[in-house]
Amino acid sequence: MIADPAGGAPYIISRNGAWNIRRSLDNLRQNALRHLLARGDGVEIPMLAAMLFGYRHGLDTGLRDVFRRIGIGHVLAISGLHVGLIVAMIWMALSPIFPDRRMRAALCIALALAYLGLTGARVAAMRATVMTVIHFSGYLAGRRSDVLNSLGAAACLFEPTIRRRSSI
Repeated sequence: MIADPAGGAPYIISRNGAWNIRRSLDNLRQNALRHLLARGDGVEIPMLAAMLFGYRHGLDTGLRDVFRRIGIGHVLAISGLHVGLIVAMIWMALSPIFPDRRMRAALCIALALAYLGLTGARVAAMRATVMTVIHFSGYLAGRRSDVLNSLGAAACLFEPTIRRRSSI
């Protein structure tokens, strides 16, 4: 992987030239959204697009205001909760197929990173994905993994004042 000299997204060199990771994920996201939004024009489809991909442009402004007024507007924004739920569902779905925790952990890391790209890599989702990678890396190393330690490590990476206060 090399950086674009013009300051763009990193490229992976392939036989046919350069491949832009960000552009590929954006194309995949747009295709998934196009297929999802083509399923109907009710309230449910745009809400699902917001909850899965962070695409809130199709939502009715009145509905968005209702969500804000009753205090659950955060449900429509991609957050750590979304990443955690997606990864937990993947982990459980893979359990009967891959009894080995290391294989499941590797797949969960890869799919969490792909989901991060599909959601547009917002900061909240990025923090949760970093925590997921740290957590499942413990399984890859053959160690027991602790969720709170993973949370603390991810917090230290994203919040520099925590590092100063805890003398890390």
